[in-house]
Amino acid sequence: MKISSNKGKGLINFLFITMLLTALYGCATKEKQAIVKIDKEITKPVITEEKNLIEIIREKKTNGKYKDIIELYEKRKDEFVSIELLKPVVLSLLSEKRFDDILKIGEEKLSKIPNLEDKEINLILGIAYYEKSVFEASRRILTSLYDSGYKNDLLNIYLALLYQKRNQSALALSIIGEIEDYEKKNYLQGKILFTEGSYERAIERFRVVKEYADAKIYTLYCLFYLNRYDELLKYYEENRLQLNEKTIPVISLVFINRGDIKKALELLESVPLTERKGSFYRNLGLIYDLYLDDREKAKNYYEKYLKEVKDEEVIKWLNN
Repeated sequence: MKISSNKGKGLINFLFITMLLTALYGCATKEKQAIVKIDKEITKPVITEEKNLIEIIREKKTNGKYKDIIELYEKRKDEFVSIELLKPVVLSLLSEKRFDDILKIGEEKLSKIPNLEDKEINLILGIAYYEKSVFEASRRILTSLYDSGYKNDLLNIYLALLYQKRNQSALALSIIGEIEDYEKKNYLQGKILFTEGSYERAIERFRVVKEYADAKIYTLYCLFYLNRYDELLKYYEENRLQLNEKTIPVISLVFINRGDIKKALELLESVPLTERKGSFYRNLGLIYDLYLDDREKAKNYYEKYLKEVKDEEVIKWLNN
């Protein structure tokens, strides 16, 4: 059978076009495969980078390098989107008492994570709200955690502080009483009782505390407010407490109240200027005001005292 030239040409053209399409399709497939491969190669470093970031954070957290974690967050903030990355940042900010920044992360980052039920994160947010005097938000978060059965000493402590602000001392004492650590429980209950002016009951709590050095300082002040000066000095000597910024103010007040001005003045002026704080200046002001009749020196010390403490009686004295 013969094929005409035209038909032959048509067949050749058909075969040529078929081969061309096949070749083009093959090239396109290879090109698509190459693009997919390139895409994978491009996305691979991003995944590795995120993994590396998590590992870096974990390492810094293990070594207690909280400031480094914060610095890393501030440099690469946009990459911190998961709870696994944000939680160490929030914990680090808590260690630095940067409560404003904690609340900012809560608003900008944590609020966008669906179904966030991390109790530790919520506890920190509740603490941050308290420290920034947003008490209602703090109470709502902390009460919810407590009702859920979550156990954490900080939760009990901050709930107790909130109860105290509502003058609910009995509830504050009760919730602190749930803390298992015997020393911590008595120390914290002693502080609540001290704040409420229940000095006898506070002393009972502080006397059983050995681990917290401040318990002895609180005991000194309780004895002072109860006007038990001899017992105070005896307690001070028996416990071999050091003369420092915490003990000198109260002991000097004992001497002032006994009229032993010379001893009180010597004690207060033995403290270097760089180490003096508000209570030192108040006591010096009292001496020069009430006993040495030197109004100018008294005024000078009272003004230094008011730079650290707001005291309406002293302000009134200065304005007279």
